Amino acid sequence: DAFVGMLEPHQAEHFIKVAVLEHNIQSISQIYQNISLEQLGLILNVSKEDAEKAASTIISEGRLSASINQLDDLLTFDATNDEFSANIRDTCMAVQGIVGEIPQ
Repeated sequence: DAFVGMLEPHQAEHFIKVAVLEHNIQSISQIYQNISLEQLGLILNVSKEDAEKAASTIISEGRLSASINQLDDLLTFDATNDEFSANIRDTCMAVQGIVGEIPQ
């Protein structure tokens, strides 16, 4: 807040817009494994190009583990091994629960 207070109104508006945009991309990375840049732009209410630029910035700064495939216009988020292991464990437990309910 103190930093934003030192800025001119137009600078503060831009800074806040970029911060919210980057935060929302981070949030989207927790929901999606991959997303088209077009869809990302729609969710963020920005152009596909602006969505790609924002994602590219936070990827290059090391604040988001992801990659952009420009040929397919696709942003793919990198799952950590812990996330992958947890997803596999949860899936196995769900399958085991379903199998346990099948009459013999």
